[in-house]
Amino acid sequence: MNIEKIFSLSFKLFNATIRSVLPFIVLYSIFFILINYFTNFSEFSEEYLLSTTNNTYDLLSLFIVYGINLLYSIVIIQFIFSKITNNSINLNLLTISALRITGLYIIIFMPSILISISLFSFIPAADIFLLAIPVLYFITFFSQYLIIAQQKNIVESIILSYNIVKQNLSKVIILVFINITFIILMVYLAAIIGSVLPIAINSILLNIQSYFISIFNIQFYYLITSQSNEKYFSE
Repeated sequence: MNIEKIFSLSFKLFNATIRSVLPFIVLYSIFFILINYFTNFSEFSEEYLLSTTNNTYDLLSLFIVYGINLLYSIVIIQFIFSKITNNSINLNLLTISALRITGLYIIIFMPSILISISLFSFIPAADIFLLAIPVLYFITFFSQYLIIAQQKNIVESIILSYNIVKQNLSKVIILVFINITFIILMVYLAAIIGSVLPIAINSILLNIQSYFISIFNIQFYYLITSQSNEKYFSE
């Protein structure tokens, strides 16, 4: 597979679109800084989220953060696909896409978490069930793209994503390792930049990096699923 070609296409699209999307990224970054300031969201822990003593304000704040983050991700993905396919963004599909992706996340995360919690008092090693989460996430790696770009329902997106991963297993594994490398670089750069620049600038730069990663992943997905673009791949 020609990774250099995907990087080339990704950098080209990034350079062509970053000025258009930058104001949106800035607003999103500032929003999260403000939410963190007023709610101390960064201090939330797993125990806090599972606690039954949380007040309505805390849960509402968490729901708002999740909702804004999800809508932001959907709009960014729609924007990238629109530039690749030369189609317009359909904001009318935001709600249905958000609901389907939320349902997808519930399928990925909730069963393993609930089983682990319910069995923990009987089986100390019940946390082993949490290993199902990365497996399910790997299988459904492309589901959100299928939901957003092709308006597939949850079941269809899971089945189609599984088939894509199965048919391109070695390529997808490479993609996962590239994403892990991206994340390590983001964390490393965040530590360096955060020590010399204000938190707002650091947050914006991190989201710009995340935008490029999204472009790379979508270019990868688009090329392996589009027969008209098979020429870009060489074994």
